[in-house]
Amino acid sequence: MLRTLRKNKDKIFAVREWRKVAGSERQRECCKLWNQTSKGKKSDREKGIKYRHSQKGKECVRKWNRITNTKRRKLGFIPLNESFDKAVAHHIDFECIIYIPEFLHVSIPHNVWTWKGMNEINDKVFEWLENNLDVIV
Repeated sequence: MLRTLRKNKDKIFAVREWRKVAGSERQRECCKLWNQTSKGKKSDREKGIKYRHSQKGKECVRKWNRITNTKRRKLGFIPLNESFDKAVAHHIDFECIIYIPEFLHVSIPHNVWTWKGMNEINDKVFEWLENNLDVIV
C-alpha cells in the first residue's frame, strides 16, 4: 500500500513539474487541438461573410440570385381562397395557390419543380378544403 501511494505521489509530482516547465508549449498544443475541433473553428457565418465579399463570392451570389428569381417568376400567384391566420400559400400547380394551415403544409415533403410528393399533398389539401368550406371564397 505504501509503495502504491509513493508511486502515485511521484506521478502527481512529475505531472505538476511537467505543467510548470512545459506550460507554454502545452498551451500551444491545446490551442492547436482546440482549433481543430468544430467549436474552435470559425463559424460558417464568419466564413460566408468573408467569401461573399470576395470577387468570386459576389459572382456566385449573382448567379444564384438569377436562378432563384427566374424560378420565382415562373410561379404564378392566383389565390383560390382567402388567407387566414397562420396560413401558408401552397402551389397546387405552377399558377394557382391555396391557403392552408402550416401544419398541413409541412406534413408531407413536396417540390413543385420535380413534382415529388405533390400528388399526395394536393390530395390532403383538397380533403382539408372539403371539410372547411367556410374558408373558400
